[in-house]
Amino acid sequence: MDAAAAKRAEIARRWRRRNRERFGPYDRGRHRCAEVLRLAQHRRHQGRLDFEPDEVVADIRDDPRRWTARAIGQRLKLTWAERVELHLTTMDPCDISAAEFKRRKRQRRIVLTRERSRRYRARQKAKMAFENAPKPLNVRHVTVQWSRTYRKAALRLRFLRVQRSAHQRDD
Repeated sequence: MDAAAAKRAEIARRWRRRNRERFGPYDRGRHRCAEVLRLAQHRRHQGRLDFEPDEVVADIRDDPRRWTARAIGQRLKLTWAERVELHLTTMDPCDISAAEFKRRKRQRRIVLTRERSRRYRARQKAKMAFENAPKPLNVRHVTVQWSRTYRKAALRLRFLRVQRSAHQRDD
């Protein structure tokens, strides 16, 4: 391992330790409970809450290892559309098979990655267009050029006026 990789690994270890001290270890059960409550709020808003959220949360907290992603999805009758709409990640839908779920999840990840890449490329293209745009001339130099041109024109005009007035006097 080279020095740079060792340094990056040390930084990552320190950040993980710091986050563990601040937030504690990642608790999948707590994450699932939060998603159950979000689903309950969504269904309550639609007027079709068909499960008791407090009971489900209590069951998950009592025995979190028993409640797998598939088991929670079956109990709550979670659909693929709800999972996508609410961005639920710790529960599997019950309306499709496991193989179909895996296929759709992969397709969705590919679509989201393409969209993210497209937005990134658009930002980079705009940034490059801005950087490569023709630069405006320096105002100081433009002023000097303009004043020289203007000065010459003014001198010519003055010279012509002097000549005209001299011709008018001669006549």
